[in-house]
Amino acid sequence: MAFHISTAAINHLGFAATFLCISLGFLFVKLVLREETGPGLWAISFLLNSIGFIFWSARIRIAPWQYFLIGEIAHMSGFILLVIGIYRFTGHKIKMKNTFSLCLFLIIWILMIVYFNHNRMVSVIGLRILRTSLFFYAGFCVLFQPSKQKSVGEKLVVTSLIIWGLYNLLYG
Repeated sequence: MAFHISTAAINHLGFAATFLCISLGFLFVKLVLREETGPGLWAISFLLNSIGFIFWSARIRIAPWQYFLIGEIAHMSGFILLVIGIYRFTGHKIKMKNTFSLCLFLIIWILMIVYFNHNRMVSVIGLRILRTSLFFYAGFCVLFQPSKQKSVGEKLVVTSLIIWGLYNLLYG
């Protein structure tokens, strides 16, 4: 007799706990660096991602399409706040073209979610590409920030964001 336990829910709950801890860490940084916008947005970002993983764990008894949708909304909202926080933290000012780009991004994202019922493969690939583009954009914001010389930390952030984007493309 084989014994099998599905680890998908456990993995999602583990990610939720990890992202919650990261969120609390950024909350601490925000309390220390009160004038900085980035850490507060990052704290909210990781909290939203934690909530998304809780819904994706399917432990809450709702229809599968509902936990997919709520998890997707929480994740994408978190990712967008992460990018806005990075954008502001690196000294960039939000301009009209940023607002227009975000609106276009959200329209495409909504279309991918709506298209999910018609063709899941195309929808999932589209959502992965959108997430990847967010992480790449955030990495390039750090890479092309106004400072002249890049520190080791900045190089690490750029590398991490690009790797996270590739992970989302391949496995997200």
